[in-house]
Amino acid sequence: MRNITLSFPDDIIKRGKEYAHRRGMSLNALVRDALRREIEREEQDATGVFLDLLASTAGRSGGWRWSRDELYDR
Repeated sequence: MRNITLSFPDDIIKRGKEYAHRRGMSLNALVRDALRREIEREEQDATGVFLDLLASTAGRSGGWRWSRDELYDR
């Protein structure tokens, strides 16, 4: 795991430490978990949009399939 330096206003650090303490965790763990949750939420949102788009597509191939030569541009 790598260390990074972040800058926050003093009041946010104080409130963050109190919040983390009430939950039995460090401020470091709190920030790490919050960042992880935000990233996962964004990834889930993107996946959901893709799946919705996929489900809304009728797929009008009429049963046509690529031939091997077409797939490999022969």
